[in-house]
Amino acid sequence: LTSIGSAAVEPVAARLMEGNPDEAIMAANVLGLIGGHAAAALLLSRLASGQAPNANLRFALYEALGRAGSERAEESLIAGLNEQDEQVLLAVVTALDLHPGARAVAAFRERAGQPDGARLYRALVLAEALNLFEELYRIDKPGVRQVIDQLTELGDVHLIEIFRERLLTIGEEKALQAAGLLRRRTPAPSEASILAVDDSQAMLSFYRSALEAAYVILAVPFA
Repeated sequence: LTSIGSAAVEPVAARLMEGNPDEAIMAANVLGLIGGHAAAALLLSRLASGQAPNANLRFALYEALGRAGSERAEESLIAGLNEQDEQVLLAVVTALDLHPGARAVAAFRERAGQPDGARLYRALVLAEALNLFEELYRIDKPGVRQVIDQLTELGDVHLIEIFRERLLTIGEEKALQAAGLLRRRTPAPSEASILAVDDSQAMLSFYRSALEAAYVILAVPFA
């Protein structure tokens, strides 16, 4: 279906709008991979319909919107920062990381400043949202400490290292200081590991969050 491209949008749309939850999830995945304005419009319509109470379906819709790459998705993704389901929030942050526009970054910063804002920083870390992280660094350097605190609490060597490398790439004095702090807080690697393979970056982030207490996970995307 994805190789057919835009010609497949209309028949797939029927499963998105009228199919059972599993069919709608698969349709959302296909539309996200096809991409373009027509696919994004259908995804937005289903999300805005109020008929997506299923967390797994909302997860698929947000992730697909990120993949679709339409500027029209920004408003819905910003609204998605209020999602209370942790897994769905991971999908929202993963999508925003693909297109971290100035408005979305400012909205993240504002939402993260609320009393429960730590969960957004945690989602940013688990989603490996390095593009969003770098944009936040530019406008909210105090927020970097929140990210460091989440990385320290999780104690995941892989996550600590990729964020430390991004700080080194940024190269500013404060970024280098933060990278040094992360290096000092890096725990010894665990001997236990799990190899998780999935075609969804958001799902890989979910696996990491679910098993963080027991294992160090090597998460590898599968295409």
